[in-house]
Amino acid sequence: MRFGIGEWISGGLSVVGALNWGLVGLFGFNLVHTLFGWSKPVERLIYGAVGLSGLIFALSVSQSQNVVSEARQQVKERTPAGVA
Repeated sequence: MRFGIGEWISGGLSVVGALNWGLVGLFGFNLVHTLFGWSKPVERLIYGAVGLSGLIFALSVSQSQNVVSEARQQVKERTPAGVA
């Protein structure tokens, strides 16, 4: 299953969010606040977009895993006994 543009965007924003939290946890440095702290609404919009993207990406990955599992089950059902 190929990811569409939405999945790529949500994945990218998820990575940005993960990197930001890594910086906060390791060094106490919040990159989002440093870049966009001058505007609370913009900063909140970015946090909201990152959170929503993480949810969308997780659902996309979960759905693709279900597709792979179903395909594997179909292959097993069609494979004759004794064939590896």
